[in-house]
Amino acid sequence: MPKDVRFLHDIDLSHDRQSICLRAVVDGHRMVCHIPIAFIGKHFRGSGDWPQDAFAKNRSAIEALVRKRIEEGSLTDANNSL
Repeated sequence: MPKDVRFLHDIDLSHDRQSICLRAVVDGHRMVCHIPIAFIGKHFRGSGDWPQDAFAKNRSAIEALVRKRIEEGSLTDANNSL
């Protein structure tokens, strides 16, 4: 089911979860999505790219994937990691 998903501009690096934290507002509720650095490396990272740089270069594709997972229900507040 389509949801109103808006992504906030700021991202953070979570060292303890080894992920990029992408913040979103989903149907008016804030949500933090964790994109594992290993996932970024496997799917989006060029040689020598830092995870944040690889995320920035591929932000649209990553946001599209996150939006799809939110809409299908596999990415929720309780299960917030790709």
